[in-house]
Amino acid sequence: MAEILGDGPQAKRIAALRDDFRDTLYASLNLVIRDRALDFVPGSVELADFDPAATAIAIAVADELHHLPRPAVDQTCEKYLAGFRARVRGDTPWANYSAYEIRIIAALVRLGRRREAHELLRFFFADRRILPWNQWPEISWRDPLGPSFIGDMPHSWIGAEYILAVRGLFAYEREADHSLVIAAGIPEDWLAEGGEVRVRDLPTHHGRLSYSLRREDPETYRLTLAGNLAVPPGGILVMPPLPGPLLEVQINGAYGAAFAPDWARCGDCPAELLLRSESGVEARD
Repeated sequence: MAEILGDGPQAKRIAALRDDFRDTLYASLNLVIRDRALDFVPGSVELADFDPAATAIAIAVADELHHLPRPAVDQTCEKYLAGFRARVRGDTPWANYSAYEIRIIAALVRLGRRREAHELLRFFFADRRILPWNQWPEISWRDPLGPSFIGDMPHSWIGAEYILAVRGLFAYEREADHSLVIAAGIPEDWLAEGGEVRVRDLPTHHGRLSYSLRREDPETYRLTLAGNLAVPPGGILVMPPLPGPLLEVQINGAYGAAFAPDWARCGDCPAELLLRSESGVEARD
């Protein structure tokens, strides 16, 4: 805000505080991981507890994935998914859970785990309480008829987490490289049998984004970018649900060189992109 207001000295002072706090925070985090022999990201210094919903905030809201210890982040994800699946199958005893876990969906998208993000999304949609109310309570009990505390209803905080998670399926801002990432959470089955995803006037930090995405053939996707959008310094990073590694990218009829197996970078808006990939082995989950 100080930069926007043109207050250079104040911006410099606040930036120094931010950097010092970040250094201190990560020194503490890594110390707890080392001294308590953890393989996951701890939720607190005192308890060194497993709190994947809190870790998800660091990834999806604070946008700190590029600073977090990645092996610990990945293990936090694996540990949560193992427990989540055991709970869903009924393999482990449980009494309740909080739908704040919905925020983990947005973190999974940013971790490149599209399939697992939709695995969670399907579960939480099916477990709305009560289903006709189209919402989640703060606490969901295994026995929905038990005389137990359920928290506020409607629980707007959890509703907000759901909105943020779903918005991230279509687009999210990434501070690490100053880019706008789109389509990273769109699943393949939304595009099956002639399906098309359309986004219209989605608010972003860089203006309003519109795009359409469809599959031309099993290996080729067409993306049409539009909207009143100022392309960010890092460009627009396109990450559709490809069946295999990207082989070729065309942007407005010209071949593009800025792409990797699972993404293509575009510096124009409006733009028409054709993305051709290998078939068979999936490049991304």
